[in-house]
Amino acid sequence: MRTIRDTEAARPSGVARSAAVLTAAAVLLFAPGIAQAAFTSEAAGKMSAATVYLAQPVGTAATSSCTGRDLTLTFTNYGYVPRANAFRIEIFQDANGMTPLLVVDRAQNDLTPVTVRLSGVRFARPYNIRGLYTTGGGNTWTGQPLPGATVSC
Repeated sequence: MRTIRDTEAARPSGVARSAAVLTAAAVLLFAPGIAQAAFTSEAAGKMSAATVYLAQPVGTAATSSCTGRDLTLTFTNYGYVPRANAFRIEIFQDANGMTPLLVVDRAQNDLTPVTVRLSGVRFARPYNIRGLYTTGGGNTWTGQPLPGATVSC
């Protein structure tokens, strides 16, 4: 049988209950602030963006000749484009210059001539020479084209 004395002995004292309530209240009040502080730090990464305008090449030299229906096209000078570090030669398969047949990229300091031989040519092939600027990160800016056309075979 239970007595009043056993029931009162099992209950915490008023001081202990007050301390427990105050501790629980403190945890509930301050824990969200601590967690929030851990996620409010600010860090910013560096980002840079730029654009490059590349003009048409100046001083290019290209010759074309035919032997029967075989066209030989030789580029001996790619010209000069400020800020370019490479050049692109595009030879088109259609007369309106829309579909590239052949694309050759050369470093600016590579001065060896580019010779292209095409068989079965029935019309003058349009071509472009452009300056390129390639960054170390792999991005490439393409310059304005200098158009040209080969002889008809």
